[in-house]
Amino acid sequence: MVVLSYGGRAAEIWWQQNAGKLANQKNLRVLSLTVDEGKALAGLAERGMRLQCTVQDGVVWLGSDSQHLEIAPRILLAPDSA
Repeated sequence: MVVLSYGGRAAEIWWQQNAGKLANQKNLRVLSLTVDEGKALAGLAERGMRLQCTVQDGVVWLGSDSQHLEIAPRILLAPDSA
């Protein structure tokens, strides 16, 4: 399972409150986006959208016919085997 946290300070507070509780989960990965990355993702949203996605070396490239975006989510928690 993957949890994607976003929202700036509110997301940081959530992580501080829950990191200890989630640390022993073996199949959980928690990633965090910056406020700017979250806003950029929201900017891709449109009716009938079609996105292409490539993930490589921790970087995500998303693209539509009119826009392209590169984000690098910060890993807050990852399984030991990752």
